[in-house]
Amino acid sequence: MQSSRSDQLSVDWYFPNITRADAETLLKKGSPEDGFFLVRDSTSAHGDFGLSVYVGGDVIHYQIRHHGSDAFYSLDKGTVIHGLDELVNHYRTANDGLAVPLAGHLLGRPPPPSCLLRGASSNLLHRATEEGSLKVVSELLKAGYQGTQFKDAQGQTALHLAARLRREEILPLLLEYHCSPDVRDSHGLLPLHYAARENYAQGVRQLVEAGSSLQARSSELNWVPLHEAANSGAIDALKTLLALDAPCRPRDCSNRTPEDLARGAGHTDCVEVLVRYKPPMPRRMRSEWLHGAMSRSEAEQKLRAGGFNTGDYLLRTSTRKNSTVLSMVSDDKVFHFEIRECRLEGELRFVFIDDGPYLDSLEHLVEHYSSVADGLQCRLLHPLPPSAEDAHRAITDNRREVLGPPPLPLPRLLLSPGTIAADDLEFGAPIGDGEFGKVYQGRWRDPRGRQVDVAIKTSHGMDRTELLREASCLKDLRHRCIVRFLGMLEHEPLMLVQELVALGSLLDYLKQQPHDVSMDDDFKLWAGQCVSLTAEANQLPSHRDTVVNGLPVDVAVAAETVAAAAAEELLAVTPPVSPAPSPPPLPVNAPPSAAAAPAPVSREMRDPTETQRTASDRGECCRPAMGSRRCA
Repeated sequence: MQSSRSDQLSVDWYFPNITRADAETLLKKGSPEDGFFLVRDSTSAHGDFGLSVYVGGDVIHYQIRHHGSDAFYSLDKGTVIHGLDELVNHYRTANDGLAVPLAGHLLGRPPPPSCLLRGASSNLLHRATEEGSLKVVSELLKAGYQGTQFKDAQGQTALHLAARLRREEILPLLLEYHCSPDVRDSHGLLPLHYAARENYAQGVRQLVEAGSSLQARSSELNWVPLHEAANSGAIDALKTLLALDAPCRPRDCSNRTPEDLARGAGHTDCVEVLVRYKPPMPRRMRSEWLHGAMSRSEAEQKLRAGGFNTGDYLLRTSTRKNSTVLSMVSDDKVFHFEIRECRLEGELRFVFIDDGPYLDSLEHLVEHYSSVADGLQCRLLHPLPPSAEDAHRAITDNRREVLGPPPLPLPRLLLSPGTIAADDLEFGAPIGDGEFGKVYQGRWRDPRGRQVDVAIKTSHGMDRTELLREASCLKDLRHRCIVRFLGMLEHEPLMLVQELVALGSLLDYLKQQPHDVSMDDDFKLWAGQCVSLTAEANQLPSHRDTVVNGLPVDVAVAAETVAAAAAEELLAVTPPVSPAPSPPPLPVNAPPSAAAAPAPVSREMRDPTETQRTASDRGECCRPAMGSRRCA
């Protein structure tokens, strides 16, 4: 039966379980007009549909392809549209690749509610969720209620309502019964967007753990859930999203980050959290995927030789532009993405791809796109490692980019004690700024062939003689509370290599968790710091910048053993001859035995700006005697 004109926007054009031949027979009955159509299940791909259209006495069949887990569809390779109902309405007004626009339809039934952008009205599960009736919701779900994915007139499921209205008992119950967290409403919003907007932190965590995407963008503004939280001042939800590794600087359609939105709305607490946030250290280093200069064709050849599987990737330097390029494989095709750089506030440097988030380094970029496609064809799964020659060239190129052209080498005699060969050292992400240059995470192959995570301190602006003198002092320092000096890079520019202490500074901990500070436990911790300073003073060097911002936190030493030993050593220290004020409850800018050592330079305590504090940030940094209960 052909629908009348007044019914053309209805959705009763669906015919399940019929073949192409059945569709042709049905459409040719009577005297149909051109554009007369029906929608049926695809016989070639599960989840797809078929569009059969009558044109000039014949029937043409089109494939309606399904994209992702939500109701996104396209006609063959055409525009992707949210909702099967919206796709049909789109092709009613413009043929856009069809032989003719869609006209009337054969009267069938509505398609499954999960395929539509909007439903006709709310169902019983919607109403029970809206009223907060846990008993009714529970009974419906136990009885196998089929309307869990049904959408109301705004395109929202019951899970959207539970997130928006903060139904703390109903939301986890809906997730338990497999209500999809990745269904979007008519604005392109997930339940996660609403939970973030409403500061529903527990719901945010439950939705993400159920598989909801942290990077899902709204249809209108391109906002991700972190944008929603920042714009609403939802501080608890914002902290939860960051704790779940949401990128800190996603951008909307106007290039605004969550920090921009929070600042514009006057949410200073959110601004402070976003400004101080430091992403976790990446798990992969650039030696696993960074190649030297390489053309597109050479990259494709290497990817083909490496297996040519979906998710294979490498990073290279473009031979046409002096920029880094991501080359990746998806569905037997190679795609190339230029990795661009930007600077915010003149100093902060970030990398990004297209309209993706600003990320701190190439390592963080690879980490991000390894966890979520976020606009790429697929996630980055399998790095293609460079050859030894390519790796050396790529690392050298990167070192030159960061540090500039090297000056003439120093005489080898000056470098012989504690030298490290350049070939044994790999550069990773920048993790901070020391007093005289940047600090990088790296990996060192020690004389036994073991891979050791290290901090590499560069020497921008520092006198070479001064750096050598510092290295000479550091190599003789041996104490369980002092970060270990491993050696110096044997080629110019000079670099100090020290033990990596990757959990942040004591100042970070004190500011982020002030209520956890215990005089009973933490006095021993601070005593350990004083012991390490005493050890320095007894060996003559004077710490240049002794502040809690320069005291890194580690978990390598058991708390009770070291804290007790530290307290005993502190009590055994001979007090200075000159009178000294009573020690304050926090570490001071001079060790207890400072009278016997050159006076250190006093500086104001500063907020941290680095990603992670390391042994090489402030000269001879101290390790607090601290157990595994402490994390910065």
